[in-house]
Amino acid sequence: MYRALLIGPVACAVIGGAAGVCLALLYRQEPNERAHVYLDDSLPLLVSGAVLGCLVGACIFAACSRWPWVLPGLIVLVMTVMGAAIVAPFGWIAGDMGRARMPREGMAVGAAIGAAGGLVCGGVQLLIDWLRHRTDPDVAGDRPRD
Repeated sequence: MYRALLIGPVACAVIGGAAGVCLALLYRQEPNERAHVYLDDSLPLLVSGAVLGCLVGACIFAACSRWPWVLPGLIVLVMTVMGAAIVAPFGWIAGDMGRARMPREGMAVGAAIGAAGGLVCGGVQLLIDWLRHRTDPDVAGDRPRD
């Protein structure tokens, strides 16, 4: 249950908040400034994204509680999306700093790099869980060891 709670409401709220920030970066950018968004424009999107992400996370938590076998797949999915959501704003900044000013393309590249990193982290987590379960089948994979 511990891991389902972390990937459910907690991680999905972070993902939703980061997605809200990405929306603000794409659609509320100050046109005359480089890599500049006002806090008044981005904060409502951050909060609404975090709330929606928490609601989605509650559904994921309920699914993991009902069907525990879906937890490993959801861990990989959530880690992949979280990597993309966290790295995408850095890509936006890098894309807007160039001479051509292409923040959308930079955000797409940053999201792809973050998703690849999240997928690798999710795969490593699955491998660790598989090795732990293989050495000691009585160990529950969804709670920390005491």
